[in-house]
Parts: sequence; structure tokens; C-alpha cells
Amino acid sequence: MNGIQEVLNDYFKAWNKGFVSKNGDGIRAHMSEKFVGYWAHSSIEKPDPYYYDYDLSNVLSRWIMRKKRLNLFRLRNEKTEWNA
Repeated sequence: MNGIQEVLNDYFKAWNKGFVSKNGDGIRAHMSEKFVGYWAHSSIEKPDPYYYDYDLSNVLSRWIMRKKRLNLFRLRNEKTEWNA
């Protein structure tokens, strides 16, 4: 499980560096070409997506100071059984 936490931490660190540099290339390096992310300000009913080719540098240039944080308490595999 430490692998996924490390990947997520690196992704959030890339965002934090991007907020300083105003360059989205470091963030994009953590995405596949099929990546779909969702903006935190989105509603649950209709989240606003962003994709691999989104102009992240433009988004970053509009932020003066921000920091993304990841609170990962516990990851686990869980089997769910449905009763029909």
C-alpha cells in the first residue's frame, strides 16, 4: 500500500511546485494521456473534469499562493457482497 501513497504524494508535490513555478509540466508528468481529474471546487452531482491536455500553466498562473494536501488515512481492499 505504500506504493500508491508515494505516487499520490509525488502528484501533490508536483502541484505545489507548479503553484510556485506557474508551470504545469511537472503535474502532467504524473498523468497518462487518458488521465481525467476533477477540480476540488466541483459539485458532486456534476464534477468539472480536466484532462491530460488541459492548460494547467494557465490555471496555475491565476493562483497567487496555494498548497494542495493529501490526507490519506487508510487504504484497504474491501469485498462487497450484494444481495439480489
